[in-house]
Amino acid sequence: MVKNVYSNFRWMQGVEDKPGLNAHVLKSLKDSAIKDPYNYANCVLMFDEMSIKQSVMWIPSEQKHVGYVDLGGVLEEDQSKVAKNALVIMAVGLRKKWKAPVAFYFTAGLSGMKMK
Repeated sequence: MVKNVYSNFRWMQGVEDKPGLNAHVLKSLKDSAIKDPYNYANCVLMFDEMSIKQSVMWIPSEQKHVGYVDLGGVLEEDQSKVAKNALVIMAVGLRKKWKAPVAFYFTAGLSGMKMK
């Protein structure tokens, strides 16, 4: 979907960057599937949890601390825990080579029960 670094930078400007589902990416995928259903309507979801550096930072412009567990309001979680992992959910094309990050969350590790 994104061709080069410059267009990636332009594409990401103004995109919601908070944990949870990314409505902008989902709308873009929906529009692509309407225009080219053969290449964009068939995809799989890929889940990947990766370790991140544990740190808490103050963001003055938002008047809040970041670095804690944040599941985007999807699940109740102890938000006083410092996040150890980032869980990224990507849609991946089956017929054409494309990937799109549809959601991400900051976790302290998720069990199978929490993901149901």
